[in-house]
Amino acid sequence: MLSPKGKFIVVDGIDGSGKSSLLFHIADYLLEKGLDKNRLLLTAEPTDGLFGHEIRELLKAETDPKANARKFLDLYVRDRREHVKKELLPALVAGKIVVCDRYKYATLAYQSAQGIPVQEIVDLHKGLPVPGLALILDVPASIALERMQADKRRAYLEKFERVDFQEEIRGVFQRMPGFFPGENIQVLDACRPLREIMPDVKKLLDAFLP
Repeated sequence: MLSPKGKFIVVDGIDGSGKSSLLFHIADYLLEKGLDKNRLLLTAEPTDGLFGHEIRELLKAETDPKANARKFLDLYVRDRREHVKKELLPALVAGKIVVCDRYKYATLAYQSAQGIPVQEIVDLHKGLPVPGLALILDVPASIALERMQADKRRAYLEKFERVDFQEEIRGVFQRMPGFFPGENIQVLDACRPLREIMPDVKKLLDAFLP
């Protein structure tokens, strides 16, 4: 694998934690600091590719959050490997700053909650790019669900978007630094509004980026 020259940032957490909003706030901050927009890539998983499409169809069709754990694991890992090959790694090798909504941390949280052993999921991600900074947004599942229900753009809730299951996933996200020792994983209190979270995020970004 080529040695990346760019910087890789991930925003992750349970559904409704505010990942997408934070991603755009990060982009705005980096551009305000003078980053050339051509050196910034905003991306997300699951992707719009074949595997990402299949994931979305399954999420809409199923209701049991524990069902099809291995199928979901296989699809998420295949989608991620394709994402790395086609978009993430080329951007990093080109020296870009990549900010991604969801990555391997989500797969570990969701699929381990479905019953897949943690170490098996960790092993499947060996050899993939390691983020230089991962921001995990921590919020109680009940609050996250209220946010999702208030979002007029959401026509329905997916199979994983149940309070009991999301709270289980939240517990895994809270322990994420222990699953990937040596990685720069920061768990942030996302009960706060974004305007209160951003000062903490800016400090982390300033320390990570030259």
